[in-house]
Amino acid sequence: MTGARSFIVKACGFVLIAAMLYLSLCPGIYLVSSVLLTQGIVMRPKLLRDFQRDFYNDRGFRKIWQAQRDCVQPDERLIYVPRIGSCRFTNAEFDTTLHFEKDGRARNGMSEKHSVAGIAILGDSYAMGWGVNDPETFANVLQDELKRPVYNLAVSSYGTVRELLRFEQSGLMDQVDTILIQYAANDFMENAALDDQEKFRQAQTLFREMFDKERSSSDHGWLDSIRRAVSFSIEKPIRNLRDLFLPRPRRNHFGPHYASLLPVLKRFASVLDRKRVVVFSVDEPRFEDFPSGRDETMANVEFADMKIDAENYYLIDSHLNAAGHARVGHLLAAMLSKPVVALPLSQ
Repeated sequence: MTGARSFIVKACGFVLIAAMLYLSLCPGIYLVSSVLLTQGIVMRPKLLRDFQRDFYNDRGFRKIWQAQRDCVQPDERLIYVPRIGSCRFTNAEFDTTLHFEKDGRARNGMSEKHSVAGIAILGDSYAMGWGVNDPETFANVLQDELKRPVYNLAVSSYGTVRELLRFEQSGLMDQVDTILIQYAANDFMENAALDDQEKFRQAQTLFREMFDKERSSSDHGWLDSIRRAVSFSIEKPIRNLRDLFLPRPRRNHFGPHYASLLPVLKRFASVLDRKRVVVFSVDEPRFEDFPSGRDETMANVEFADMKIDAENYYLIDSHLNAAGHARVGHLLAAMLSKPVVALPLSQ
């Protein structure tokens, strides 16, 4: 019994020493990885990458596209819309120029005129093409493969409600017979507030304040970023140890999202009428139970679960990289080339 007790005491001592070493090393590692990120250097080892991702997302380093004055302009109905023309958008992993026209983000040229109906893409930053140049968006990949005009109306941070409102007022309703809706987990709040005008007004006020002050999460000086890095380097290792010994399962179920999405689609039934509507997701992390097949309540709506691999996303930013857009474009082209599969949506 004494031997067992001695072993337990020693084991606890080793664990304590290891934890202390870990906690003492992490601030330095985090500081170095954060400084490297400010210089545009992204680290591949997981520990360093985790530190950089936290610094990028939570410590004020990431630039926000919709906070840039040269990229957007206020809109009474949609809060903001892309500014016609071009704007440069950079972050640690990319340096891009986005061009917007009346009918959405700039399309690749088509060699000849086609009489076939077009495709409208609705969505948020993923579909808009955050992090890639115009020709690389999956909208343009899809257009090149199908030889059909594809109109990319996606706008960063839009939920399904504003996406459909934007399509409704785009003037493209008679020019398309297919609507692709890229769904993201953060659409939930906007969709759930479909009939709450007060929340919409609050969102308008918040954006106008951000836009008027031309604020961005990147508006921190180098010294302030270092201070934030040192502060956060104390929190990060503690959270890592907590997650190691007290893991919390993270489940991303689609059921609640479907319950808020369906009323939005029904509200815009006249806009979607007689069109093939495909709802798909490229979220990271993925929904565990995103459906595939025809919806059982709206005959012209179907769901598609995109199979996207980790290498299709930026290491730090988490948006699709050029390879990811190419992958999504190929998958969508293959799906649209096949007849609709009438599978029920199970909830």
